[in-house]
Amino acid sequence: MDDTRRLREPEGGYFLEDLSVGMSARYARTVTEADLVLFAGISGDSNPVHMDATYAAKTRFGGRIVALEGVEGTDQMIERVAALRSEGRISPRRRGVLVKLCKPQQDVRADLPSIGLSTILNAKKAGLAGVAIEAGRALILEREAVIAAGDEADMFVYGIDRGLNAEE
Repeated sequence: MDDTRRLREPEGGYFLEDLSVGMSARYARTVTEADLVLFAGISGDSNPVHMDATYAAKTRFGGRIVALEGVEGTDQMIERVAALRSEGRISPRRRGVLVKLCKPQQDVRADLPSIGLSTILNAKKAGLAGVAIEAGRALILEREAVIAAGDEADMFVYGIDRGLNAEE
């Protein structure tokens, strides 16, 4: 493959055999209302903080919370938030919170939400105010280091007890 061809992406993209080491690509899109509805239907997460702009505006967050973790994992999602903030696509006035909860019907025997020192360090770089995890249904790796890093960064690490709001 010659250098000229590598500088411009052909219409319709590249074929596998056209890819070479050092090439890169970027994909970006705006999350739409339809995306949120689809996500809620698939995940079972229809929290009004995600779904209802009017409700979310009245919360302490001041607006909807939308950052979805993909297959790349938590640290890369936080890095994506940091990049969006540095590009001016997220206001520096809104700090944000990383929330990690079990999904409905999640098999907690093999797949628990987890955070560790890298989560806190990346959240600090992204300008987040803190991290909240589901109490009793999440792992904190290197617990003392996580607490120390959170304290040093003036961030909170909070356990959410979802059972507190359950009707008896």
